[in-house]
Amino acid sequence: MNTHVRVLVAGAVLLLACGPLYYTTRLLDPFLRAEGAASDAPGFGSDLYPRWVGIRAIFHHENPYSEGISNSIQTGYYGHVLRSDEWRDPQQFAYPAHVAVLLAPLALLDFRTAQALFGALLGLATVLATLMWLRIERSPGGDALSFGMAMVLILASWPVVQGIYARQITLLVAALLAGAFYCVSRNRLGVAGLLLAFSTVKPQLSWLSVVWLLAWSLSDGTRRKLVWWFAGSVLSLLLLSEFLIPGWPRAWLFTLHDYLRYTGSRLNFQVLTGAVAGACITVAIGGLCGLVLWRARGSDGASEQFEFAVAFLLALTLVALPTWSWASYNHVLLIPAAIYLWRHGREVIPGRLGLRFAYGLTVLALGWSYLATLYLTLAHLTGTVIRQESQLRLPMANFFMVAPLTLLCVYLLRPRAVAQAAQP
Repeated sequence: MNTHVRVLVAGAVLLLACGPLYYTTRLLDPFLRAEGAASDAPGFGSDLYPRWVGIRAIFHHENPYSEGISNSIQTGYYGHVLRSDEWRDPQQFAYPAHVAVLLAPLALLDFRTAQALFGALLGLATVLATLMWLRIERSPGGDALSFGMAMVLILASWPVVQGIYARQITLLVAALLAGAFYCVSRNRLGVAGLLLAFSTVKPQLSWLSVVWLLAWSLSDGTRRKLVWWFAGSVLSLLLLSEFLIPGWPRAWLFTLHDYLRYTGSRLNFQVLTGAVAGACITVAIGGLCGLVLWRARGSDGASEQFEFAVAFLLALTLVALPTWSWASYNHVLLIPAAIYLWRHGREVIPGRLGLRFAYGLTVLALGWSYLATLYLTLAHLTGTVIRQESQLRLPMANFFMVAPLTLLCVYLLRPRAVAQAAQP
């Protein structure tokens, strides 16, 4: 690639990166504040605020799941306690109690400082996670410009920008999982078990990784250190949580139910094919993928099979996760799959027509949010009024197709050893 082409590509990457940033700060944020009618509420729009209030309540020996604390959270988030006829996110302390151990230092600060510090922490965590994913997926080295463009595309992607804007703990959990898998690939199994234990603060995102890594560890006697460190760390977190908030699991499940009821979270395939058919398809795909991952559990942490398993596992996590279209931040778990597909892109050109078609659709699905946010940015800059939620949903138009397509494409590009092992 000559210098002029490289400059043009770099310029295109920077242009694409501007889309999610402008969309979030100049279009989405004003819309949410106008709709929320609470632009002066200190915690509005921040996923950190309910956690910050709840952890401070724990410091004062109060139950963060109680109605009183929920009312305090709603007052700081919406400017008032929600009425029974208001259909909004109840903004409760909807995380397992041991999130208090992970975020305790932030609760010692005033909220404005904690908010700024946590945003910087999420940005740094995402940078480090991306570097670890690149190492795990053994991406081609390239030169500094290619590496820089890849980092810009990832860090300016809509899922990452939305996650930092909303101070979403998902980005921290993704970094913890990246750290756990990276440590496994470097045979630092004790640290991997510890990081894996902390990732359970959002169990719906980490449970598949936990199950597979425990199976991976138990498949070889030399890997048992991960199991012991994970078990000891989780037990310590649960005992400390129970000491701080006796009986918290039951209260947490109630708040989780309220959250799912408000968001109307459904499986990807339930949205695409209907409730019953979607559930059956998800179970069938989960079973087939489980067989592939079971066969890959013996792979070495530095092998191509392990690299495939990580990308495949995290894509499956999102396919099996009940979700809703505003939860694009969860797609940060697709970063290793995107790197895997990028690394194996050259294998697609001489491949079958079906593979090329699936790869093209997946690239389009992963890149759609760049194109959509850039379109809205240019439209707004040229005078188009963008105030309707239907307009702002354009970047999420293909939301429920992204994870299934990514899972399929990663599977089609699986290593030969895994492919052969999966044969009956």
